[in-house]
Amino acid sequence: MRPIRLTVTAFGPFAGTQSLDFEALGEAPLFLINGPTGAGKTMLLDALCFALYGESTGGERSAGDLRCDRADPDVATRVELVLELAGHRYRVERQPTQTLPKRRGEGFTTRSGIANLWRVDGEGESLVAERRANDVTDAIVGLTGLSADQFRQVMVLPQGRFRDLLMAPSKDREAIFEQLFGTGIYRRLQESLSAAAGELRRRHGDLKQRMAGALAGQDFESLDALDAALVEKAASIARLEDEWTSTQAAQAKALEDFNAARQLEAGFQALDAAAARQVRLDAQRDDHDKRGRVVDRADAAARIAVAHDRCLEREGEQSRARASRGDAIHQRESAEAAIGEARERLEAARRTSDHIGDLAAELRILERHRLGAEKLASQRRELANVAAALDRANGERATVREELTTTRDRIAALRAKIEALSGPAANHGLLESRSERARERLAHRRDLDARQVALVDEEKRLARLEAEVGARRGELSAAKAAREKIEARREGTAAARLATTLVDGQPCPVCGSVDHPAPARSTGEATDAMLAAARGREEEARAASNRVESALTAARAAWETGRDHVESVRASVEDETAETLAAQVESLAQALHDAASAKSALDQARRARDAAEDRGRQLDAALAHADDRHAALAERRASLAAAVETLEAELPEPLRADGAVEARREAAEREHGELLRSREAAEAHYNVCATELAAARERESGQALALARAERALADARRAWDEALAGSPFADAAAFASARLPTDELDRLRQIHREFADALRDAAKDLERTRAAVADAARPDVESARAAQEMARQAAETAAESLHRARQRHEAMRALRESIDRLQAQADAVDAEFGVAGQLAAVASGDNALNVNLQRFVLGALLDDVLGQASHRLAVMSRGRYRLLRRDEPVDGRRQSGLDLEVEDAYTGRTRAASTLSGGESFMAALSLALGLSDVVQAHAGGIRLDALFVDEGFGSLDADSLQLAMDTLVDLRKEGRMIGIISHVSELRDWIDRRVDVTPADGVSRLRVVAPPRTTTPMP
Repeated sequence: MRPIRLTVTAFGPFAGTQSLDFEALGEAPLFLINGPTGAGKTMLLDALCFALYGESTGGERSAGDLRCDRADPDVATRVELVLELAGHRYRVERQPTQTLPKRRGEGFTTRSGIANLWRVDGEGESLVAERRANDVTDAIVGLTGLSADQFRQVMVLPQGRFRDLLMAPSKDREAIFEQLFGTGIYRRLQESLSAAAGELRRRHGDLKQRMAGALAGQDFESLDALDAALVEKAASIARLEDEWTSTQAAQAKALEDFNAARQLEAGFQALDAAAARQVRLDAQRDDHDKRGRVVDRADAAARIAVAHDRCLEREGEQSRARASRGDAIHQRESAEAAIGEARERLEAARRTSDHIGDLAAELRILERHRLGAEKLASQRRELANVAAALDRANGERATVREELTTTRDRIAALRAKIEALSGPAANHGLLESRSERARERLAHRRDLDARQVALVDEEKRLARLEAEVGARRGELSAAKAAREKIEARREGTAAARLATTLVDGQPCPVCGSVDHPAPARSTGEATDAMLAAARGREEEARAASNRVESALTAARAAWETGRDHVESVRASVEDETAETLAAQVESLAQALHDAASAKSALDQARRARDAAEDRGRQLDAALAHADDRHAALAERRASLAAAVETLEAELPEPLRADGAVEARREAAEREHGELLRSREAAEAHYNVCATELAAARERESGQALALARAERALADARRAWDEALAGSPFADAAAFASARLPTDELDRLRQIHREFADALRDAAKDLERTRAAVADAARPDVESARAAQEMARQAAETAAESLHRARQRHEAMRALRESIDRLQAQADAVDAEFGVAGQLAAVASGDNALNVNLQRFVLGALLDDVLGQASHRLAVMSRGRYRLLRRDEPVDGRRQSGLDLEVEDAYTGRTRAASTLSGGESFMAALSLALGLSDVVQAHAGGIRLDALFVDEGFGSLDADSLQLAMDTLVDLRKEGRMIGIISHVSELRDWIDRRVDVTPADGVSRLRVVAPPRTTTPMP
């Protein structure tokens, strides 16, 4: 990194704006920053460090302390630095938080600090980071690879701080070297190894815990107990399988008996249903016979219904024919009246022929005047348009003048508003940062409060689960004791059960004797069902206990996780309450809202000002255009007025008005056309009336013939109906009407009659069939058969359930044995893997003879290179007496080492701590170390190039010879292309260094000037 130009305003002792052009000092200058005490030499380094990191070089002065007290109150403190990094140029600008007079009104306002960073190239500048000081600082750290503290230790040796890098402990020196040399990969590697070893250790413990938990979960004290239980359970399964086989056979027999009884009972129920159906049908026979008689009479009526309906139809036709003949007579009479009226209208129309000829002559005269009238009307319209346009032009000119005045007033008001809003809007960036930090603290505080409440709830739940675990364990113990008691009782009654099988005269299956003088007697009941039930209860109690213990383990893990999180969150939250933080957030939000509103208003005001200025320019141009148009319109109006006067003289007085000729012509044409159309319409109407009269007379004749035909057809239909009624079983038409039924009703009654007859026949057949099915059999007791079948089923299910539980338990124990075998194999594999990974992690983390971790081992090798370069320069400056070394053995066995320094003294032949050096010796050692570090950093590929070094004082502690040697070293650096800046009061340095930056104070204010060969002085602005 190399500074190019530094510009300060109202900074330190510099009241105005002062610039320092480093390029004016030469390509690779060795220069002296010279001036009396208090002139502000160190403030130049403070400005350099402040521009980059927002801090002073010493770190003691805050940004607010850097403002010049003698500066104009209206001038803001500002620092700008142009620098070169890796072949690219950047420009950074910072302003600290400062109090300045208000732009409007009286009093002062606090402006938040701002910072901006640009990248400078041939096409201009591009913004890298803006407004937020922290963002710019982060960007600088990313570009340089140095934090503020590391910058002060490596590139700037501030007054009183040049021993820091030399005396820094291993931990601080490690942070500097890691950043400079990019050795974080080794730190991440050792952390990865430690994490992997820890994970293997945790996995091994988890596997062992899972094996123990799996055995305890199924109530086994050891693996041997599990194996013994597996053998016992296999024997129990064989016994239960025999019991289950016998109960299955009994269940099949009982089911067969039950199905036979149920089938026979179904036959008896069918016989009962058939008999009941026969009784119901016999009760409905009378209704069936009546329905048959109704159907017969309706069939007879249907046979003569055609003649009856045809007679009615002919009566309707005769009535309609009579009505049609009356209508025809009425139409003929109307047609005769209409033709008389049409004849009178035709004669009146023919009397208008003379008036039609007069109208045609007038139309020919009006056609000759039409063109002149149209031209006159056109000229009048154009004249009116021009006059109206002239009036509008006058109005537009007045409007433009008024708007131009208003716009100019608005521009002035907007400029004043922009000035007023600039101050409040500048605080937006600082308030946004503070508001964001306050919201983060409030979120952490609320998260902590919520998690503390949740932790209390988890503790209560943990207590409840612990109590429930105790209760479940008690229930399991009681169930186990009950099962063992039944097993013991069953073993004690085994002889009694055997005694029940003994038969007099037959040998005992145990002793072989045929005499049984004293068979054993049962002292208590202990059946297989009782034992199976007890075992089932024990399994249920064990499952419940396992579930509760698993829940307790999960709850305890959740509580521990919550507790750890609460502790970690509490460490990051201050003692402020959520209410206090919420109030701060609300206050900052309001302030931020006000600042945002001011910023938004400022942006709107600027846009409005720009728009108003644009509008003002447009209005100026519009006013000039309106004046030109007004003059042209006035000239055109005078020309049109003369033309209108000429055309009016050429027309008769009544036709000069606009549209008069056209109106008269249209009226004459309309009247002429109406007369012609009236005559033509009268002739056409007369012809139509004559045609309609002839047609009406013809219709009247036809309707008379139709009426005669209808009357003859009615007489024939009445004779046919009388003959049909006489041949039917009905005495008269009334009897026929009462017997006649609608077709769908008759069909329905016929269907009901047929269905009832079919039902009688089917009922008789069903009764005969069901009686034959049951024959002479007795009615069975189905409920007894069902009860016997249910008892057999329950016995079989009980035996199957006992067998199933036994098999499940055996399978669970077998699966447990396989699971433990797998877990043990995994634990052995993890243990073997940990043997390698754990050793690697321990060595990489510093658990070795040197007490040095992997990263420090790598950094130690790099430090050796740095010390080699530094020792070369220190040996020259100390005349071969001192050499810097790295201490190999640990300084303190309780902490990491490997980067501690010591000094080898050639005068004594011994090494000693660097802290034992005198002030001048410490300065030479620190200077050598900084130069050596710069050399090694630049030598490594991808390293950071440090092209500049600034030394603030320290030369006064050297004697003349040492000073000469130190200067020779710095001159050699200049030959290597390095920029070396020295701040010192030593007078000899002015004779040795031909390039200077003079800081000259006057009346409490300092100015800068550069002095460079050939001894010409360039005043600074």
